[in-house]
Amino acid sequence: MFRALYNYNSTIPEYLSFEKGDKFTALRASHGDWIQVENGFGEIGYVPRNYVVEETDAALSEVLQSIDRAIQNIHYQSAASGNYSHQQRENLHQYCMPHTNVIQSVQYVTYNCNKTHNNGHFSVTDTVENGWVNVSHGSRGTADRDSKDTVDSKLMDSTKEKSCEDSVLDEAQLTGRDSKDVQHKHSSDTDEHNIQQSSLVTSTDSVSSSQVMSPARSIKSIPSSPSRLLASPSIINMGNLPMPSNLASEIIEEVRKHTGLSYDKSGLAVEVVLGHIASRLPQTAALMDKIMTTVTETGSTSDEEESYDAKRIEELFTKLTACKDDSQQRSWALYEDQQNILTNLEELLSILENAKPSICRRAVSRNNYDSIHNLVQYYQMESRVVLRLSLLKVFGAMCTLEAALISHLLYSILPIELVSEIQTQYEDSQRLSFVTLLLTMILCTGEPTPLNLQEQMDQSFWDFVIDQIESPCSTDHEDQCTDLLVHLILAYNVHILDVKENIIMTTLGHKGTAKVFTEKLLLIFNRGDDPVRMFDYQTSQPNSVMKFMQDLYSQQSTATLLYTNDAKVLIDIIIRQLTDLQSEDQMRSSYLTLTKLLVMNSDYFEHEHRLAELCERLMAINKEEAAPENDKEEATLILEEFNSHL
Repeated sequence: MFRALYNYNSTIPEYLSFEKGDKFTALRASHGDWIQVENGFGEIGYVPRNYVVEETDAALSEVLQSIDRAIQNIHYQSAASGNYSHQQRENLHQYCMPHTNVIQSVQYVTYNCNKTHNNGHFSVTDTVENGWVNVSHGSRGTADRDSKDTVDSKLMDSTKEKSCEDSVLDEAQLTGRDSKDVQHKHSSDTDEHNIQQSSLVTSTDSVSSSQVMSPARSIKSIPSSPSRLLASPSIINMGNLPMPSNLASEIIEEVRKHTGLSYDKSGLAVEVVLGHIASRLPQTAALMDKIMTTVTETGSTSDEEESYDAKRIEELFTKLTACKDDSQQRSWALYEDQQNILTNLEELLSILENAKPSICRRAVSRNNYDSIHNLVQYYQMESRVVLRLSLLKVFGAMCTLEAALISHLLYSILPIELVSEIQTQYEDSQRLSFVTLLLTMILCTGEPTPLNLQEQMDQSFWDFVIDQIESPCSTDHEDQCTDLLVHLILAYNVHILDVKENIIMTTLGHKGTAKVFTEKLLLIFNRGDDPVRMFDYQTSQPNSVMKFMQDLYSQQSTATLLYTNDAKVLIDIIIRQLTDLQSEDQMRSSYLTLTKLLVMNSDYFEHEHRLAELCERLMAINKEEAAPENDKEEATLILEEFNSHL
């Protein structure tokens, strides 16, 4: 073994770069002051003799570990490229020689193992005899080939046999060939190499050592490999290691492709694996962290368009468009295609729910969302309930991707189709729940609705919806549909800006009472939830429940819709929120506005529920230094209203 005394950088493939402290196994020194060595990473080349020093007490295990590392790295390099190069095969054959030729040169070298009395350790000498480096086991210069140590011989033989077998098995797995064929090829190649080697030994010329000379240019250049970037056998040089900008994203996609896990779960799996490697192999921690930093939420257009999920989405859209265009099959059913269509829809749904969102957005938005409009047309034409339900699920998954997609659905024929379906297919509770949920998704953004949709969602429609809430057809309807219909009312109300022209308030005013609806509304209000805020990209729209309550109390015709006990519960909720919310919270301003409308338009002064506490809370807001001026003005108006009635 040799150890580097100084750093050395080389740009020529035949020479190895190294740093101080790196260790090498010597192979030959037939080129003057240059020694041919292997660095433990599957690379063989020359190092200057005056840059290294011999370690005479190198242990047998250290020599074996160096060779094992070299064999292992050759396997890693070949696995990355998919096959073994000629140079890698030649290196493996030389490393797998029997004990008498252990640690041989990849191209020309043999080693001599001799007996020693040096505490059972190898001592590596650089005695040059006709260009060969001898590995002696004992006193320097001893050449007793016939008296090898039996224990060391067995240890070396078993280790090298295992390494040779591993290389044969690895090559067989990568090439897809039978391991016996690979073993036969290894044997043939080794015999041929030995014949060539013997002829080369006889022709080796002695080289002058008076000055440092370059090795012979006839030596084949060592192919570059990732291990050239290693600064030492145990520390990865992160500064020089090239890292693909989206490596972690590629790994996540491969995990998802081969396991069927969602993008989030695949990312978690990769993170867990890299973290475990870093914890078990601390020297790789920096590398694992650097890999994880290459996770990108949105990749380049070319990368995402070429991804497996994007290509599969495009293929599925093509198949479903063909179903839409096949009018003859829909009319006459020449063959049974329902299961095939259902399978395609289920796969599309799975990708939309589990793939990387940015990939789905790119795939769906191609050609100005043409695939979406084709699916809408197909839904309108398809009469089979099971396929319509599956299409509804696909539309719902699409709504989660981005607001622009909802805009395309809102201005398509789909919402009108859904409104009609609610009125005509209400007896099917599952179908009604699916249709209602999707229509709520389409309306949840608060974007202005098209005129033709407003005409369909007229007073008769909302009267029908409220009747379904108050008197559901069955217990299944009560369990599955009632809450969804309430959410639909809240979602559509967000679109209405003029309270005087609010079609929902007009409908409720004509009804005079809506006990189930108001109870469910109050329950949602108490929880502080907004069931219409369904997606992460909804950030600017008002709270749908608060807006509905304010609209409800903006007119006297609807301000008395709640029963007295329910109205008292509403007062309790308002006092609690005014007490708990901070002055900078915008919701507190909304509660103050609601309180003003309730006091002015309802029959509050008939019961004056918790009037003293409410006044106390309002006066406290007036005294707050940090309270916004609007809040103080609202509190003052409410107190003045109290004074006028007391």
